[in-house]
Amino acid sequence: MTALIRAADEGDDAVIRILLGDAMGPDEAGLVGALREEGVLLDALVACAGSPSAEPVGYGAASRLTVAGGRASCLAPLAVAAEHRHRGIGRRLAAALIERRREAGDDVMLVLGDPAFYGRLGFSAARARSFRTPWDGPHQQAIALSEAGRSLAGAVRYPRAFDGLA
Repeated sequence: MTALIRAADEGDDAVIRILLGDAMGPDEAGLVGALREEGVLLDALVACAGSPSAEPVGYGAASRLTVAGGRASCLAPLAVAAEHRHRGIGRRLAAALIERRREAGDDVMLVLGDPAFYGRLGFSAARARSFRTPWDGPHQQAIALSEAGRSLAGAVRYPRAFDGLA
């Protein structure tokens, strides 16, 4: 099965809520709407099985973070329907979001997740240690998207939408 990646649109909202709720619980299902309301949702992509008009089987988003001296974003949430996992869909969604944020001029992207999965995409916990976040630890990872992103450091402020998840 081929999964096609496209920009999410309003017609996808109900399916995205169900997908995120099933994969990560009700808090994550509400996160996308809260990020949108706050005006910090930068990119939202869906993976559709077979054709762009098919129902989404995966979702990924990037939102704005605040860090002094540079442009930062967060990859979250990312989810794939259980019956479509282990087919590279999550990796392709994450890679597309990384590239979109690089092209948009972001310096660094952070993610909280499995180091084995995100490490294959270039994220590292070592790079994230130069930042202070509510989620510091081995699962907080970062990837430099620009030359400036290699040395960017400091306190990171997440959108208010993430407050209930900390």
